[in-house]
Amino acid sequence: MSTETKATKAKSPELYANRPAIHTKCALISSSGDVIACAPEFGPCGVAAHIHSMKLQDTDPWIGFSLSIEMESQGHNDTTGFGVRYGYDRGLQRLVMGDWKIFVRLPRDGYKLMTRQPGPAETALFPDIEKGKNWTVARVVLDDGVKVDVVGLGVPFSSDDDMLNEWANGRLAINGVSLHSFLRQREFMLVVAMSEDILRATWIYGWAPPPFAYPYGTSHEWDDTKLREVIAANKSKRQFMATEMFEDDNALLTVLTHVVCQDVLWVDDAVKDIAEQRHRAYFVTEPVPLDACDKLFVVIPLTAEFRDKHRDAWRRLVRDKSVKLVLLETEGAEKPGATWSATIIDNPSFFEILKDHPIEEHDMVLRVSLQRGQAFPVPIIAFDSRTRADANWVSLLFDAGLDEAKRKVEAAHLFHPSAEATNPTACGFVEPPPNASEAVKEEAERQRVALQDRMDLHRTLWRGKAFHGWMEKPPVDGSDELSLEMSKLEVGSSSQLRPLPVTNFLDIDKDLANAIVQQALPGDQERFRAYLSHRTLGIGMITAGAGYGKTTALAAATLAMHARLGKVLCSGPTHVAVNNFAARLDRITRSVAATCNESKAADDATRVRHCLVVRGYNPKHELHALCELLKNPNAGNDAAPHKSKWQLHLSFAYWALMLLGSPAVPQQLHEDDSPALLGIRRQLEATQVMAPFRKVARGEITWEEFEGTEKEYDNLETLFAYILKAADIFAVTPALSTNVKPYASWKRRDARCVSFDEAASMHRPDMMDVWGNCLLPCFLGGDVYQLAPTVMTATEKDPEGNFRHAFVGDGKMSAMAFLQATGLPAYRLNMQLRMADGMFDLMCSIIYKGLDMKYAPSCDINLPAFETGRLLEAYIQEKYPGEAKPPPKGKLSPVFLDCPGSKVFVDKLTGAKKSRGQVTAALDFMVDFATTKGMDPSKFILLAPYAGNVEVANHLRRKEPKYACLASMAPASTVDSFQGQEGDIAFVVMGTAHPFPGPGFTSDAQRLNVMFSRHRCGLVIVGDFNVTGPYGPGVGKKGNKAGGDDRKKRVFVSHGMGGEVTRVKAGQLMDVHEALQKAGRVIGRAKPAAD
Repeated sequence: MSTETKATKAKSPELYANRPAIHTKCALISSSGDVIACAPEFGPCGVAAHIHSMKLQDTDPWIGFSLSIEMESQGHNDTTGFGVRYGYDRGLQRLVMGDWKIFVRLPRDGYKLMTRQPGPAETALFPDIEKGKNWTVARVVLDDGVKVDVVGLGVPFSSDDDMLNEWANGRLAINGVSLHSFLRQREFMLVVAMSEDILRATWIYGWAPPPFAYPYGTSHEWDDTKLREVIAANKSKRQFMATEMFEDDNALLTVLTHVVCQDVLWVDDAVKDIAEQRHRAYFVTEPVPLDACDKLFVVIPLTAEFRDKHRDAWRRLVRDKSVKLVLLETEGAEKPGATWSATIIDNPSFFEILKDHPIEEHDMVLRVSLQRGQAFPVPIIAFDSRTRADANWVSLLFDAGLDEAKRKVEAAHLFHPSAEATNPTACGFVEPPPNASEAVKEEAERQRVALQDRMDLHRTLWRGKAFHGWMEKPPVDGSDELSLEMSKLEVGSSSQLRPLPVTNFLDIDKDLANAIVQQALPGDQERFRAYLSHRTLGIGMITAGAGYGKTTALAAATLAMHARLGKVLCSGPTHVAVNNFAARLDRITRSVAATCNESKAADDATRVRHCLVVRGYNPKHELHALCELLKNPNAGNDAAPHKSKWQLHLSFAYWALMLLGSPAVPQQLHEDDSPALLGIRRQLEATQVMAPFRKVARGEITWEEFEGTEKEYDNLETLFAYILKAADIFAVTPALSTNVKPYASWKRRDARCVSFDEAASMHRPDMMDVWGNCLLPCFLGGDVYQLAPTVMTATEKDPEGNFRHAFVGDGKMSAMAFLQATGLPAYRLNMQLRMADGMFDLMCSIIYKGLDMKYAPSCDINLPAFETGRLLEAYIQEKYPGEAKPPPKGKLSPVFLDCPGSKVFVDKLTGAKKSRGQVTAALDFMVDFATTKGMDPSKFILLAPYAGNVEVANHLRRKEPKYACLASMAPASTVDSFQGQEGDIAFVVMGTAHPFPGPGFTSDAQRLNVMFSRHRCGLVIVGDFNVTGPYGPGVGKKGNKAGGDDRKKRVFVSHGMGGEVTRVKAGQLMDVHEALQKAGRVIGRAKPAAD
């Protein structure tokens, strides 16, 4: 007997309203009675099947079934160069190795469900049916005019089973049914391991709540007033779960808009309120006339009311130490007398000038740089001691980052369905002139349709549901390369879906292709070649841990893109990331050219040329630095303006100096340099207006003589424009790519492809800003296990207890993590190249569990490159006999320098954390090691997760004579600012303690990974080893409440600015401590740290 149920009608939906999600094994049967897919319990089949009735938090409820193929470790795909597939685990909120899965979601209003008991046909297929009672045959019939929603279709699949491989990619029929024809059926037959009553009651939408929608409407354009109103109207005491897919474009735009806005608008509200408040202040100057001062200090007592009102926002605003100080003639003055840029001082005690000015707990101290002789429009009253101070009036003007927020929101809106194309020229579209012929207009219209189709595919990618909707559409003819590839695809029968386009980046000169591939290790070259030769959508991703050579591999792939398609725009999340990427590109392009030209004569026209790699900075800073270097060729990076991110290497100033013949750059033009660059030099030599610049650059005249010549500095800006036009590869941050008009023009007009390093730390709107909306070919490199994108607002709440930011999880999902979650294959590196053998074991075992990591021959600890590490281990064994066990033979290992009893001080005004005792312990260790072993301290790096300890370390090095021997060492850095860089020996000052302030954000696994992977051959961790609780005899043994799994579940209290409390888990940090203790690599416990 068959029972029919309309999809929207349930007999007793109230019985199942709170039912957990259903995930039940089943079999799918074709119309001819053959098995298409079934769960393993039904019998042998390469494709598993399950039915689902799902309601996950913050998602649409849905009913349907899935097809899946288990992919295990994906070793086959790894070794063949197909790439590794990832998925997103919503429960764990992170990427995992992903199986091939397709979810077929039935329409909410539009199908009938008919059920019956299994008959002879089903029993013949599945003999075990007779042994159980809870089996049901289900028939689903779609109503006219509706269709199923397929999630996951079109993502490339590969396995060592050729038949399965062909079927999953839609190219083969099994038992007369192809995957694509099956998904286009109007009826589906299933055998389900579930009773008929339960199936009829749960596998329909009668129990389901309405479709999910974010409550922010459909208008998300940048209008900060309206956005504030929308946010205020939709406050919530819960935060949304991060999502790896969006049902439609509006959901995508909602999330990407509010990820940005909810992070800054509430802070901007506080900025406006703070700017309206007046504060008494007094000024402290050097004992010289005021007009002779080059700096002054300002002390501003902040009231308890002010501190309490702005506590959350204040922590954000003081983070970068910058503020505008507004001088007022009186408390009630409406107009500012002057506005100065000021720096917030966390450590007033470092300044001798303030010794007679005792700083109270909640005083704000600022430093203002002055031009000697400058006028003061407001009277400045300075005092020699605090007891004699009278008050001046000031207000404080902070920047919440609204301009950056606007840029990011507008970048996200490039993916609105009505948005204009960002790169039409690169896609072959040219707007016809008004008087164009009909044939030209028809061709332009064809190009326009192809461009819109390409933009649609790009939006489909960012929605994350895979490509079924786009694949159902008919092919579109176009004139650009990607569209031409699309037009060649044969749709064939009506059951065939159009496949995704594929790009072969090695379809270039054979010798050049070989030289690019040879940048990989010999054992990786064939799989690297395979990966570059077959990139679905023209997208490639390269992933690996620190030291695996991913930036080199990414640079090689970028050069292949350039050779295949033309100019490349490169970017990354930070200036440091872009600098490193540009430098690697320059190095690799020279290596590739040298390989290709090895046997070619100097005048051979086929010689491969170096790509011109240009690193773009703020143009004003470029011009300032160039003039400084013309004046002083030895200035190097110090030629930059104050607080500028500018660096010399590969900048516009760098290439301009090279063209002018200046000794300020370490190399001169090479015969294999870009022909366009060589052409600029010839033009410069022949241009009379550039003669003064040539002469001063070459030292033929002095700077004083140069200043007396007739010249136009505009000519330097013209030179910069020529260099930009000639650039083959332009590297720039996302913000500058939009905010600087010539850069934005190059991005939209000249770029043919894009490439990103450290993409796992990039916000999606930043990547969208650079990439545009026309699906330009793209390569990404990064590691999702390192630092995620920064979200400044996390757990903060308003006075009513509502979260200020409802999309924190989505904000922390990087662009690369999102694209990896789609299942697009990533090229994974698995050979450690940088670190000495043993130095990556700690992080590999804790962060990269299951990775088959190998050390390259270049990691042999006996090589000369690792002498520093061997000397460090010898020093440790001599200095701490009996405390430190030697590493296993042939390996080097990290060591933890314990500072028992060390204190951490938290500044109540700024929240800065400082542990002078731990910093001193690290510096003393360095000094003793360097002097005992005759080490060059330039091989050391000092890192700290907290900026306060960076300031303490740099101050002590400047002021304490005993640290003078460390002068050649680079200044200390925060961990976040040092990502992508490394040194021989890394000293990491944790700056945490037990019980106060707790482990803080050092418990973050991604930050730990970066902290403990910046070294080549030595890692010394300095801190309170007991920050997560005491370690000692018996601790960690089974049954001990302080150890084992119970210990890992412990929640720690972490104290922040002003005494606010957060609760954190520290599982990976505990793993680090336990691994080091077990290995006998904890030293210094007998010597308390002095604070």
